[in-house]
Amino acid sequence: MESKQLWVKSVTDHTAIFDTLGLALDQASQKGYLPDPGQAIEDPEDTNLASSRSYILSLVSRLIDLGYLRDAPKNRSKSKLDPYIKNALRNFQEDAGLVVDKYAGPVTWNCLQQLVSFEEEQDPYTWQIFSTDNSLSFDSPALIRAVYLRLYVLGFFDWSEKLTYKTDISMSTNFKFKQAMDDFLDMARQLGLTQTRLNPEITHETIKPLFSQDALIQGIASHPNVIDAPENKRFLQAIARIELWLVGFDVNIGNPLIRLKKRQSNDKKQKITGLAPALEEFWAQQPKDKKPKVADRKKISSAFFSRLVQLEDEVDDKPETYEHDIVEQVCLLTSSQKKNLMVKIKEVASSIWDGIKRVTRWIVKGIKNFFSKASTMMKNLARYIAKRARVHFPTVRKAFEIVYRGVVYFKQQVFTPSKPAHLVIYHDKDFDTQALFNPLGNTKATEGILRQLKLESRCFKAACRILGHLAAIFKGVVLRLAAGAAGWFSILLALTRMGMRLAAIGREIKEIMALDVVLSQSPFSNPVV
Repeated sequence: MESKQLWVKSVTDHTAIFDTLGLALDQASQKGYLPDPGQAIEDPEDTNLASSRSYILSLVSRLIDLGYLRDAPKNRSKSKLDPYIKNALRNFQEDAGLVVDKYAGPVTWNCLQQLVSFEEEQDPYTWQIFSTDNSLSFDSPALIRAVYLRLYVLGFFDWSEKLTYKTDISMSTNFKFKQAMDDFLDMARQLGLTQTRLNPEITHETIKPLFSQDALIQGIASHPNVIDAPENKRFLQAIARIELWLVGFDVNIGNPLIRLKKRQSNDKKQKITGLAPALEEFWAQQPKDKKPKVADRKKISSAFFSRLVQLEDEVDDKPETYEHDIVEQVCLLTSSQKKNLMVKIKEVASSIWDGIKRVTRWIVKGIKNFFSKASTMMKNLARYIAKRARVHFPTVRKAFEIVYRGVVYFKQQVFTPSKPAHLVIYHDKDFDTQALFNPLGNTKATEGILRQLKLESRCFKAACRILGHLAAIFKGVVLRLAAGAAGWFSILLALTRMGMRLAAIGREIKEIMALDVVLSQSPFSNPVV
């Protein structure tokens, strides 16, 4: 009876909220802004599937960076898993020792993150994706390609040596590869990341500093002599571009070339890096007492790396403690600013999967002073919202399936699996449940109906609890943004508010999914699968 009262009160108070919420979820899935976990798959046993334009764009970007797809505008703009992308996925999965299913699912994505990301999975000792007897397979072509790629973006190759599928990735035959690794290990020793000069080969000891972006920044900041050495200029510029890119500035990593521009005086082409303007903008958004002299704001300096380390320490990495403030600030945006933010979300689709820790620090540090005037802040907000939304979306979608199942259970006065020959279960308007047993019925069939009743009642109980959490999360945000912002944007913003309640919803879902029952055989129209 208590569960019923909670359910009725929730539905009565929040019908408009959930109507808006459901519509926004549908729009988000249909337009590809968020994945559709309910999308049909070829193999019912396969759950390694994910969709959405932004996800596929980012996936393609990583496959191109690792050399599995040709770097061409046509490929960069693909947002569906066509045969070429599936072939690249197959090659990557084979090289990485994964199950070859040609789907861009969570296992494949996690592997790509470990190999390409600058923030996640920085310690190869924790990597398990290539493991054989709990040890990394250092001859994995995918891992070797990731090492080559990291050396390239850090500036240890000539920019013409970009990784492609035809690149020789063997250090024994590619002297430039071996030399690049040797040069990096010399730098790692200078920065105090290794105790001795290691041999240029792929081992735990050599790849750990290579994939530890935070440790590289801290090492540079504590070794001014490295910054002052002219021979290190290329490396320092490369790593500075990475850090600026991670917090939303318009610089690209790897090859600094953004575009080719003809000089007015002749036909020679001019390279434009965009690094100096990004550095100026970076310093413009720092407190006055943290800024170096004007001459040092356009170049790589000790002050720049020291400031990066300070920003690392100023804000902890617990998004749930300040998500509310971010959402409240977004709610205060004007209509035009909201539209601008939605545009930015689309623009950063291929890069929203990196930089979240740095982005959130950036937002928290500068949101009050720079929110209305900094375009970088808008881009960072877009990246933050999109990433957090994608992280939470599968959980929210599963929660809605359970809630819907609870609705079906509540509305059916006669329990659907009931069979007059064995057992009939029904409830009245007050939800008082009664059972009519047929003494001549089959005992096993009766027990089966009772087990099903227990399952559905537990789903109903979980649905009531989940509904309460969802109502608290969405009530203010969805209603306040219903006017002047597209439905899917409301959902993106609302999903960033999950915070601590996400854990509670997750526990309810885990309890339901842990039931030892073939849920796909449920008689209800929307089973939890």
